[in-house]
Amino acid sequence: WQGQELGKLSGRKLWRDVQIAPSRVQFPGGETMRAAQMRAVNALEMLYERHPRQTVAVVSHSDVIKLIVAHFLGLHIDLFQRLEVSTASLTILNLGAGRASLELLNESGYLPKEPPKKPETSAAVATESNGTSATAGVAEQP
Repeated sequence: WQGQELGKLSGRKLWRDVQIAPSRVQFPGGETMRAAQMRAVNALEMLYERHPRQTVAVVSHSDVIKLIVAHFLGLHIDLFQRLEVSTASLTILNLGAGRASLELLNESGYLPKEPPKKPETSAAVATESNGTSATAGVAEQP
């Protein structure tokens, strides 16, 4: 599915299966949803063991985050699509105190309400001690 448009994927039977019964899904040439969940949970638990009593930031795709949260909540994998994890949202899991707890899910209040305006092309110019100028950098947004 990598690199394909969601609109095209959503018409496939496999898409429907991922939404309804992800526990039965294996991607062509890839892993099962259950294996992806266990791989992500194992990675998170390894980070917890390596960084006791520390805060660790983990960045991933929304489905992987939802699979992790579902695991720690005891939610069957077939129900993980009921969780909402938006782009650039914040989810906080606390793995300490002998049990996992979900402290925050899908927080996005810190994001701007409107997308930022496209900045103009700009260049930073520095003047060297001998009086000549050099372009230090050019920033252009697509």
